Amino acid sequence: MKIFKILCISAFCFFSSVQAQDRGFFELNKKEVIDCLFELLQGAEQQIYHEGPLTQLDHVLECAYLATEMSDDEEFIIASLLHNIGFLCGDFEAEMPGSTERMMDKEIGATFLSDCGLSARICELTKGSLQGKRYLAYKDPFFIKNLSSYDLEILEKQGGPMTEEEAQYFERDPYFEEKLLLHECDQGSHQIDIIVPNLESYKSLLEKHIHLE
Repeated sequence: MKIFKILCISAFCFFSSVQAQDRGFFELNKKEVIDCLFELLQGAEQQIYHEGPLTQLDHVLECAYLATEMSDDEEFIIASLLHNIGFLCGDFEAEMPGSTERMMDKEIGATFLSDCGLSARICELTKGSLQGKRYLAYKDPFFIKNLSSYDLEILEKQGGPMTEEEAQYFERDPYFEEKLLLHECDQGSHQIDIIVPNLESYKSLLEKHIHLE
């Protein structure tokens, strides 16, 4: 039953993102939404992050931990934990002509979290890991030089470095500094054998910040 709900909420995220589905498609209560989010995140334990040996779950837990070290802003911490949720929702690229990994991983992820009842600020901040990467690839020549061939390949799939116009637009983003900080957390969360709080420790935080109509 839970797997079915996860598929429903993922499909709803996709359909609502292309304005092809009525927003009353289904209703979940707060506990069910959190259960769905947790099941998606727990499933990330089965997926290798980049070239390994960390899993996707290891990565997001490290990212959230680094966020707590850098800030006591609860919405920022939640965004750090959930910044890769779009990837875990499912791959809709084949369904969306002309779409890219960037659209699937961030735009759809943000829509998904909005439908889960999280604030617009949290949803927007989750885009920071990608936007920060693309911005620094444009702005800082040393950033590109320090990327592995694998990271360069991923960056290209995510849209490559920002253009000058994109970078100027991003610099006017009201969350510009926070998104760069989230990117820093994302980039730093590749450590092996680091001890971090488990997923369960974030449940009360999510309960506090999910607001369903």
